[in-house]
Amino acid sequence: MMQSPLLWRWVSLVSYFALLALVLLWNTLLAPPDPAMVAPTLIFQGLPLMFPLRGLLHGRAYTYAWTSFLALYYFFIGVGDAYSDNVDRLYGIIMIVASVGLFLGCMLYARYQGRTDQAQALNNERES
Repeated sequence: MMQSPLLWRWVSLVSYFALLALVLLWNTLLAPPDPAMVAPTLIFQGLPLMFPLRGLLHGRAYTYAWTSFLALYYFFIGVGDAYSDNVDRLYGIIMIVASVGLFLGCMLYARYQGRTDQAQALNNERES
């Protein structure tokens, strides 16, 4: 049974924007680090999320495939924050949930969209 890639695209987009909002809001408004560390924290945690934005919005399966590996970076940050201290525990748990959603959504979208693209290419080849 072929699953619809649209569901997994929405799962990954919702998880992506949740992760982006979490990183930006937590590190600027909710629990900012000391003022000297705000910019480096945003650079190392926020900037990598900007790279796949265009490809995710355009539904490119290749971008979804490599973004799943980027989600693992945020999973590791979340695990570290969840176990480091009580102040960042909620931040870490939410980051773990969002990064797992992003990972699964991206992997499954890339898988099913790749199959859909392959089937369309075979149909186009047969017609010509």
